[in-house]
Amino acid sequence: MRDLSRLDAWIDDALAAWGGVDIYFHNAGGPPPGSFESLPEEAWEEAFGLLLRPVIHAVKRVLPGMKQSRWGRILNLTSITVKQPSPDLVLSNSFRSALVSLAKTLAGEVGPYGITVNNLCPGYFDTERARSLLEKRAGAAGGEAEKVREGLLREVPLRRMGDPDELGALAAFLCSEKASYVTGATILIDGGLYKGLM
Repeated sequence: MRDLSRLDAWIDDALAAWGGVDIYFHNAGGPPPGSFESLPEEAWEEAFGLLLRPVIHAVKRVLPGMKQSRWGRILNLTSITVKQPSPDLVLSNSFRSALVSLAKTLAGEVGPYGITVNNLCPGYFDTERARSLLEKRAGAAGGEAEKVREGLLREVPLRRMGDPDELGALAAFLCSEKASYVTGATILIDGGLYKGLM
């Protein structure tokens, strides 16, 4: 969200209605694809405004109340690209990785107040954004989106895209009391797509 006044309005409404914010879940759309050399500097400014600045702004607003109540959950939706960067997504790769570093640092600072800070890293999920990226890849390769999709899914051990409900279930767990000993974590939910060990 680039318009911080809208973000402030939502936070103000939550504070007025409930007296505080117990859970802050950050989810932003992705910046445009492109290589390092193809993107103008303005695109970097816009990606910062989309992926990192809103988190900084919102957490500064909600953190005092969480600290006062000695309970809170901050959860960021990032991407598998923070562990396995994707070609032609240099903006997403860069700023989402910065968000993970911020979350890890923040987790250490606010842990004594009973506040957890975690990141979710989805792989291929059946969403509008994923369908849009498939169309762009297919166009660039001169093929059909369905063929590109089939090729991508051959890389996924479970051979399918994730269902958004599966992601929601993991997010709900991380925001629950049962996950009170999980913080500073960057958790993959990718059907086994990530090839690394850590």
